[in-house]
Order: sequence, then C-alpha cells, then structure tokens
Amino acid sequence: MAEVNHKGQYGHWLGMRHSLKQGIGTALCVGCVLGPVYWAASIMMGVIDAVIHYHIDWAKMNWGNRDLQNPSFWAHLGLDQMAHQLTYIGLVAIIAL
Repeated sequence: MAEVNHKGQYGHWLGMRHSLKQGIGTALCVGCVLGPVYWAASIMMGVIDAVIHYHIDWAKMNWGNRDLQNPSFWAHLGLDQMAHQLTYIGLVAIIAL
C-alpha cells in the first residue's frame, strides 16, 4: 500500500520499487518462455517493462482521478490497465520478431 502513495512522486524509490518488481516478473516470464540462452533478451524486456510501467503509473497518479465514487476514476483505471496490457502485447511483438 505504501508504494501506491508514492507512485505520483517522480523518482520516489517506492514507486520505482513497484515497477522494478513488475520488470523482474516480466524478465522471469520471458526467460521461462525463451529459455536460459536468451537471458540478455529477458533482462532487456524486464527493463523495458519496468520503465514503461513506472511512467504509466506516474501519469495515472498525476492526471487520473483518485475518488472511487467518481466514475472517471474507473475510466482512468481502465486506461491504466489497458496501457499495461498493450505494453505486454508490444513486448510479445518484439520477441516474435
């Protein structure tokens, strides 16, 4: 929960830690699919995901609505999740090249 409160502060280590965990997960998943021979590609995919994830979350916290009772909160949350999923689609497209 503490990470959520700091995603909107650019450069705060808790927000970066959250994105780093996402990137590590991506690197592990890509590594499992591609195998250990492609460890450098797996790490690069994790780094790309972490950087993009960080900026998506930062943008949502700074420009999105945070009031759960407001319908625009749910629209912003949906856009946030769509951006994360499009990132994964993009990473898969890069791997497929």
